[in-house]
Amino acid sequence: MNKAQRTIFQVASFMIAFAFLGSVIDYVGAAPDIEDLKIEINKRSEKIQELEAQIRETKNTIGDLQKSERTLANEIARLDAQIKALYLDIALTEEQIGSLNLELERISLEIKQLEDKLYETKKQTAGILRSLQETAEYASPVTLVFSSESFSEVFDNLTAGERLEAELILIIRDLKTTKQTLEEKRIMTEKKKQELETFRETLAVQNSILISEQDDREDLLYTTNRQENQFRQTLKTLEVQQQTIEKEIIQFDAQLRRLVNPSALPSKGALSWPTDVVRITQYYGSTASTGFINDQYLFHNGIDIAPPSGIGTPIKAAASGTIIGMGNLGRLAYGKWIAVDHRNGLITLYAHLSKQAAQLGQSVQNGDVIGYEGSTGFSTGPHLHFTVYASETFRIEERSYGLLPVGASLNPMDFLE
Repeated sequence: MNKAQRTIFQVASFMIAFAFLGSVIDYVGAAPDIEDLKIEINKRSEKIQELEAQIRETKNTIGDLQKSERTLANEIARLDAQIKALYLDIALTEEQIGSLNLELERISLEIKQLEDKLYETKKQTAGILRSLQETAEYASPVTLVFSSESFSEVFDNLTAGERLEAELILIIRDLKTTKQTLEEKRIMTEKKKQELETFRETLAVQNSILISEQDDREDLLYTTNRQENQFRQTLKTLEVQQQTIEKEIIQFDAQLRRLVNPSALPSKGALSWPTDVVRITQYYGSTASTGFINDQYLFHNGIDIAPPSGIGTPIKAAASGTIIGMGNLGRLAYGKWIAVDHRNGLITLYAHLSKQAAQLGQSVQNGDVIGYEGSTGFSTGPHLHFTVYASETFRIEERSYGLLPVGASLNPMDFLE
């Protein structure tokens, strides 16, 4: 091979090496920005862990207060603890939003880095292919034999050509890997954006619930005039009203039970759990067997679910259906409630909500968020009361205190998956 031929091969080999080197240089140049973001993300993660620990501690306090005697001081302490928990939840959500924004910024830099690498690799590959095309006449075995001064030079030239082809194959493989990584980063970006939108929605809900809890606290102080005796009198009045409502619910349940058609009921698995985390604190049936702490209840027509996350936990439709009822009974019975007809022989009730997130007549899919856990109505603490009715027996009765859902209740455990 003459000097000109050797130069062409050397230039082509250098271009391949530069393609790899260029991608490394790009990576190193972008690294400090990405590393800075990683440090900030780690700081956010540590803050999130601290907030989660504070939230757990505060919610343990709420649990202890729920078991305490219902006095004005304990009720105010419980509301204060719930308000504190909501403030911490809001701070946690804000940190999670901040962390996600940093993640998106980091991924954006990584995508830019990959796009630069892709561009440079494509450009270098195109240059190498042009060089190979230009030198094709020198690379044929026949040409090499007649143009070389010795057999050893023929061997060297063939080896150089094979090495060039092998290195080109490696570049093409690297190009494919880069494209795949780039696509994965873009998919990850979309997922992070969806998470960010969810957190923003959660933040809006948490702020709304916080205002409601603060209003409840002020209302309690106002109606009791900050006096323990006044609180006890108010509580006694509520208990008497609650006993009347409970008797009416049980009577309707017994009367309408004869209308239940067992053959029209679906099998187990027809319903999904309405919360992501399930912690049952009260089962369906006679309170003598379920262990309900309030003596005025003889029968519990649903199950109580109290996820550790507490007030503001998303409550989801247990199956697809239509919102056929919703109401607010204030400090009585179910408080804020929603009923969903699943068109499979079952209607589900979601009670004690802090916030309703659906409209009457709205169609919902299995797993759609329709409300948020709370402690409205006659309740000693945050939880979801979940009742399942035979659909042909369900009624909504108008009363002076609001709309009261009634019907023949069924054991939810018979239908939950």
